[in-house]
Amino acid sequence: MTIENAEHAPWRLRFWSIFTGQALSLVGSALTQFVLLWWITDTTGSVAALGIAGVVALLPQALLGPLGGTLADRYSRRRLMVVADLISAACMVVLIVLFLTSRVALWHLYVMMAVRSAMQAFQQPAAAASTAMLVPGRFLSRAAGLNQTLYGIMTVGAAPLGALAISAMPVGWALGIDVVTAVLGVVPLLIYAIPQPRAAAQERTSLWQEFREGVDTVCASSTA
Repeated sequence: MTIENAEHAPWRLRFWSIFTGQALSLVGSALTQFVLLWWITDTTGSVAALGIAGVVALLPQALLGPLGGTLADRYSRRRLMVVADLISAACMVVLIVLFLTSRVALWHLYVMMAVRSAMQAFQQPAAAASTAMLVPGRFLSRAAGLNQTLYGIMTVGAAPLGALAISAMPVGWALGIDVVTAVLGVVPLLIYAIPQPRAAAQERTSLWQEFREGVDTVCASSTA
């Protein structure tokens, strides 16, 4: 389903504003994730500590991913993205204060990384599902390609960008990049609306049933 009357609507400005904002937010999150992992490795020199960090950075998103997709289909995707961005930014603000006051502990990073990972489970499905609602049909395949390119850039560019950040500034200030990019991601969402598909009441199942269907789909695809 694409936006109504998209051919005559000023969809380009809305799409590029939201897409650019979310792209900056996701890249900023990936960059600071590398910064945190580097700090843990450099400070502790412990493989176990790095392994735990990897688990807390990935496991919440993996576990909550099906729920995030379900909520993105049922509720306001714009609100999901705004809340996820703001909570992630708040986590970074807490860590920045701890780093600048030299009061940071390893468990602080674990907790904040887990919260941020959980927020990614809601932000990414909402952002991906919004694409079809922001563009006309003739641009849909290109928009999908842009989404895939973005995730590729996140995967490849996070490490060098993170390394550049920590070489140019203290870790506490490097984490501020994520706060700035999160704000840049939220601003377009406060300006532009995202059309939300409304399922007929008789077709809507319970939240738990939709969540289980999502889990079953993920499990089936992973074993195929």
